Amino acid sequence: MVKMTPGHKLKAFTILETMLGMMLSAILIGFAYFAYLAINHSYSAFIAKNDEMVTLLRLDELLKKDFLKARTITRNQSGIELQIDIDHVDYIFTPVYIVRKSIITDTFKVTTVSTTMLAGNEMIDKTTSSASENRIDQLNLSLVYKNDTINYQYQKLYSAENLFK
Repeated sequence: MVKMTPGHKLKAFTILETMLGMMLSAILIGFAYFAYLAINHSYSAFIAKNDEMVTLLRLDELLKKDFLKARTITRNQSGIELQIDIDHVDYIFTPVYIVRKSIITDTFKVTTVSTTMLAGNEMIDKTTSSASENRIDQLNLSLVYKNDTINYQYQKLYSAENLFK
């Protein structure tokens, strides 16, 4: 323990120096906090943008794969049905989402502007009772991404074996 004597001074900071140091640290912490908020906001916007693009890319990838593997593609009341070997995949098209039903159900939150189904360059408007009349060989999708319309086209080339079944 240090004894205080009248002529002896302790080395220490004054109240003014301590307050000045605290004020400078508060200003630096404030700048760091606002920089963190700005970077966090930019990162969140980047992630949201990429999530929308990933949804579009995944939907496109699955439709291409399903069209390639399908033996037949037919129109039904809510969308299309693809026969793939012993299994089948259903796509349901609505204005605000597209659902893919298979072993696993996927929902893609995309805005659909239009869906056109063609069979031999003729548009199929209604579903009929005959499966051969409901067969399609082309699907045109118009989707909205960031206020832009993106057109997708999927085409199925049938073999003679599949056409005569």
